[in-house]
Amino acid sequence: MRAGGEGRGRPGRAGVAVAVVVVWDDASPPTPEEVGRCRVLLGRPDVELVAVDDGGSIETRNALLALTGNVRILHLPQARGFETAVSLGLELVQAPLVALLSGRATGALDGLDEWLAPLRADPTVELATPPVGGAAAGPVPGRTAVAVRRDRVAPGRAEGAGGERLTWRPPVLPPSLRPGLNVIGLLDAACGIGEAGRRYAEAAHDSGIAVGTFPYHGHGSPPAAHRARGGDVLRHDTNLVVLNPDLMLPFGLHAGGETFVGRYVVGMWFWELDELSAFHHQSLPLVHELWASTEFLRRALAAHTDKPVVHIPMPVPLRSGAPSIPRQAVGLGEGFTFLTTFDFRSLAERKNSLGTVSAFCEAFAPGEGPTLTVKTLGADRDPEGWAALQRAAGDRSDVHVVERHLSDEEMSAMIGHAECYVSLHRAEGFGLNPAEAMSWGRPVVATAYSGNLDYMTEDNSYLVPFDLVAVPPSLHRIYPAGARWAEPRLDEAARLLRQVWEDREASAARGLAGQRDIRRTHSPTTAGRAMRRRLAEIDARLGRRPANRRPAPSTPGRYRAAG
Repeated sequence: MRAGGEGRGRPGRAGVAVAVVVVWDDASPPTPEEVGRCRVLLGRPDVELVAVDDGGSIETRNALLALTGNVRILHLPQARGFETAVSLGLELVQAPLVALLSGRATGALDGLDEWLAPLRADPTVELATPPVGGAAAGPVPGRTAVAVRRDRVAPGRAEGAGGERLTWRPPVLPPSLRPGLNVIGLLDAACGIGEAGRRYAEAAHDSGIAVGTFPYHGHGSPPAAHRARGGDVLRHDTNLVVLNPDLMLPFGLHAGGETFVGRYVVGMWFWELDELSAFHHQSLPLVHELWASTEFLRRALAAHTDKPVVHIPMPVPLRSGAPSIPRQAVGLGEGFTFLTTFDFRSLAERKNSLGTVSAFCEAFAPGEGPTLTVKTLGADRDPEGWAALQRAAGDRSDVHVVERHLSDEEMSAMIGHAECYVSLHRAEGFGLNPAEAMSWGRPVVATAYSGNLDYMTEDNSYLVPFDLVAVPPSLHRIYPAGARWAEPRLDEAARLLRQVWEDREASAARGLAGQRDIRRTHSPTTAGRAMRRRLAEIDARLGRRPANRRPAPSTPGRYRAAG
């Protein structure tokens, strides 16, 4: 069945009149009695709860795992103090009345209706304190237990909050789970892994899988639009976490064990070498299995774990005709254009745009006819790399460097308008933009190494031979020592660029062959079927269909004290 409640709405909130924000800090983790009062509260359909863990202690995290229902659990890995914790908790509620209290004041919840009576009876009353003892005077808004009108309190405005942005907006935690996928990732980020998460979510939904989407804001990329699904409720029994391993552990700290417990956790990781980093090994305990977008990546991951590693092809949108956005609007001039693109955050040395510029300058004399456009993003992250690119372009008027953010639609239009796409990468996990060019039917010149060989052949692309070399020691902060990648042969790349330019009929035919092949192997329908098939296999192994009563076999998100 498809997921209901699509969009940005929050199903289950109809009739909710009161939000309760409770803050626990490291000095006083929740007692069983305090958690019990909150669980009783969650039996009321008119109440929603935000439990704020201010400091992220193991004791607090484990105690809050007992809470399910109309509850959100906000983990602040570093203590912010009561005022900031309350302010951030307020960002998660919309009920007209809000009770704010510290964990030690949960006794006030026993008389919640009496406490709220003054606010309900008289619209001029702005603040009410509980009619029970033990609510000692506190910082903001005046006591450690106080009720206010929601429209009189602005989230992020309390002293010390500083308008802090929530990296993770915790979803509602239902008491029971349904079949489907909770897709978690950088879904609001204009970057490759963000785009991958959006594509897999849409392909899953279109194939009939129930889907909820949950963006993790732990990135510095420009914003990107995404289609929110599932109504902000973590209702499904399988998590698809589309985050690279370096973000898995920070995400786990913000998301808490409740995001994982009782759910089967699939990691969708992107990587470009056959050797893994320390982050991969540290993050493996957080997942039950891995999905890989290419066979190259599947083999690399499977060599380092005994957990299942399954190939699920990347969904590549079907393109036809010409882009609707004019080429000038996306930064391309008239005439035959070779295009290469990369984000400095994805490592300029790996994308090797300098090699592309060198090959183009070797293939063509200045002003001979074709131009090369180098589309970049994130130059501020690598000033040295940006300066090197500027020097490489030099005074060649036929080499254009475009440094700007484009939306997904604009980026696709730029690729669709270019007459040939070039990727002289040293390593590639998948290669979103070369695949996009093939979907448009454009010829591609690319290094014959790594993930792009899942969809590129000698018959549908122009493959550049290479030498396998050691990754430079200067990059060992990112890649493990002893790792290797490709060094494309630039003289051969120049020859192929020239071939594309001189024999337009043959290059156009090769582009159309690539379009046919990638539609067959990487369409959203193909990817959706692969996900459905794998979920059915997981269901059969766990015995959780059709009744779906059994939890996942382990709880990788549960917290345990060290030692």
